[in-house]
Amino acid sequence: MVDVKKLKELLKDEPSYRITQAERAIYKDFVSDWSQVTTLPLPLRERLQSELPLDISAELLISSKKDTLKAVITLKDGFSIESVLMRHADKKRSKTGGGSTSTNKEIYKCTNEDKDKIKQEAVQKFRNTVCESSQIGCPLSCLFCTTGKLEFKRNLTADEIVDQVLFFSRYLKEEGASVNNVVFMGMGEPFLNYDNVMSAVRILNDKNKFNIGARHISISTCGIPERIYDFAKEGLQVNLAISLNAPNDEIRSRLMPINKRYPIGELLKTVKFYIEKTNRRVMFEYVMVQDLNDAPSHAKELARLVKGLLCFVNLIPCNASPYNFLCHKGNWDIVYYKGNRNYQACLTDDKWGVTENVKSVEGRSSSSKNGSIKKSKNFESINLDNLLKPSTRKRISEFKKILSESGITVTERFRFGVDIRGACGELVYRFKKG
Repeated sequence: MVDVKKLKELLKDEPSYRITQAERAIYKDFVSDWSQVTTLPLPLRERLQSELPLDISAELLISSKKDTLKAVITLKDGFSIESVLMRHADKKRSKTGGGSTSTNKEIYKCTNEDKDKIKQEAVQKFRNTVCESSQIGCPLSCLFCTTGKLEFKRNLTADEIVDQVLFFSRYLKEEGASVNNVVFMGMGEPFLNYDNVMSAVRILNDKNKFNIGARHISISTCGIPERIYDFAKEGLQVNLAISLNAPNDEIRSRLMPINKRYPIGELLKTVKFYIEKTNRRVMFEYVMVQDLNDAPSHAKELARLVKGLLCFVNLIPCNASPYNFLCHKGNWDIVYYKGNRNYQACLTDDKWGVTENVKSVEGRSSSSKNGSIKKSKNFESINLDNLLKPSTRKRISEFKKILSESGITVTERFRFGVDIRGACGELVYRFKKG
C-alpha cells in the first residue's frame, strides 16, 4: 500500500525534487518495487523498499468473458475491500458503464496463462473503468446492496481509495493500456467519506499523476444533501449520480432507509441547487426490482418527478444476490461529529454511541452500546423469492419506452461480472461468511 504521508516523512531530509521523482514513479510509471526507480540513489531505494514497500495484497478473479476483473484487496489492518475493472469495447460503449454481467459460468482465479491470454486479446480498443470502494462495509443498508449486509467498519483513507486504481493501472501497464474512467459505485457511501474521496479524486485528476479527466470520474451517492451542496461548490467537472431507485417516498424508504432521514423532496431540492450552480447534468440511477418499482405507473410517476431537470435516468436490473435477505423497519438517523464531513459511526470509536439490534434469518441477535449518542437499526427477515428479483426484459423495455415518450433521456446499464459476483460487497460477504 502507498502511504503518501509516510513517503513525505521518509524524504523530508532529501532534496525537494526527490518527492517529485518518487510520486512520478508511483503514479505515472506504476512501479510496484522501489528497485525499479533508477532515478533514486540505490541507498534510498533500499531504504524505501524496507520501510515503505509498494506491494498491494489482492486476490484477482476474472469473468468468463474476460471483460470484468475483480480484486479483493486486503488492507494493512486485515480488512478487505473490493474493486472492479470493467472493460468496455469501443463499439459497445455506454454513457454510464458499471453494473454486473448476465453470464452464469463457473468462476475461476486468475492464473498466469489467463493473464497472458487477456493481454493478447485486449489492447487500447477497450475503455477501462475502475469501480471504487470508499468504505469498509456501509452504514446505510440499502435493501438491494450486499455491502449493506456487512458491518460498517471504517472509512477508507485517500491512499486506500487511490490504491484501487493503482492496482489495476499496474495490471494494464503490462499490455500498454491504462485506466481511463473511475466510478465511485463500489462498497460504501462516498459522501459519508467526503474529504477522503475528494482528496482521492484530486490525485486521480492530477495531470502529474494519473491524469484521469474530471469528466471521466463519477461519484454515486444515496443522497446526502449537505455533501451535495459541498460538491456543487468544488469547482470540478466530476459527474454526479444519484441513487434514486423509486418514484415516491413510500417505495424508496422501503428500499433505502436513508430516505426516512432525507426524503425525495429534500434530495431533489439539493439536486436542483447543484444543477443551477454547475450547469452539469445529473444521472439518476434506478435499480429495477421486479414487482416493487417497475410498473408502468412507476415509470409515469418517475417521469413527472424528474421532468424539467437537467438529467437522465439510468436503468439498472436488480442484482439477484442470494445475500440480500433482509428488509428494514424502524427509524434511521445520521449524526455528524463536530462538523466532520466524514461519517465515523464505528462501534470502537469512543466519539460515538451505537446501539444495534439485529435479528437475522438464523435468529441470532446482538446488541452493543457505548456513550449517549445512538444509532439504531432494526431488521426483519423476508422471503427473497418475492422481493429482490430483477425486472423482466419486457418490463424494462416498457419502462424505458414510457420515460422516453415523456421526454426523459434514459439509458440502460451494461451488466458485467455476475459469474464472479461482480456486484459490490458480494465476494467480501462470501469470504466473511465462509
